[in-house]
Amino acid sequence: MNEAQNYSNAVHEETKWWGTFPIEFPLKIGEIIKQDKEGGMSHVGDIQTKLGAGVIFRTESSPVSAAVTWSHHASRNRAATAEGGATAPTGVGAQAAVKVSFSAIAGFVLDYVAGTYHRLLDVDAARRAVLGLAKNGEWESDYVLVTEMIEASPATVIASSAQNSSILLNASVALPANVGGINLADPKFGFSSSSSTEGVYQSVSARSFPLYHCIKVYRKWWGGRSAELQAVANVNIDKAFTDDPFEDENV
Repeated sequence: MNEAQNYSNAVHEETKWWGTFPIEFPLKIGEIIKQDKEGGMSHVGDIQTKLGAGVIFRTESSPVSAAVTWSHHASRNRAATAEGGATAPTGVGAQAAVKVSFSAIAGFVLDYVAGTYHRLLDVDAARRAVLGLAKNGEWESDYVLVTEMIEASPATVIASSAQNSSILLNASVALPANVGGINLADPKFGFSSSSSTEGVYQSVSARSFPLYHCIKVYRKWWGGRSAELQAVANVNIDKAFTDDPFEDENV
């Protein structure tokens, strides 16, 4: 697996959502995304445009006001100096530092302060529409349709592609005693990275789309030039779709 897929799978293991990589990749409900074998995401279009003006999919949005912190194989500790090759500045700000350490590959920290939850109200109708497009040859096996997502602002992601890696973050203000509970995306702390070991990725975004759910036609339906999709008999909707964008690689 590559870095993008490792990260997304790790996020799903921890949160039951899939992780967008990079988190700034713009998403919207009803959007069709092409997911390649390297984990890269690219825009294809949206389901509404493909189906025409006669079909309307209703959506719903609600605010997320509470700060959220997710982590996987990661720890946060107060640091004046860092280990493993990372060094902290000395002086007034030296004590206002947090060291984020990763104990495994695909460890991550995902923090966001607030945002909006978006969802498609009738997923079954969307699945029937996708199935129709697939039967007509207008849908590809690596397409996914976004059905739920979190829009976050601001958000911070730190991910590791190496074991025993770390990054040092300096704050612009004094930190509370329990740095393990700090939300790294909270602008009041003014975190900035000073150094890191090899294998650490960091993204700080004012607006991002870090978490999503999707629908994808199972790979088995594409065997023999979509023979089962082309069958006259009705396809069992529940058995035709998965929520795993990497289903081809994870099975």
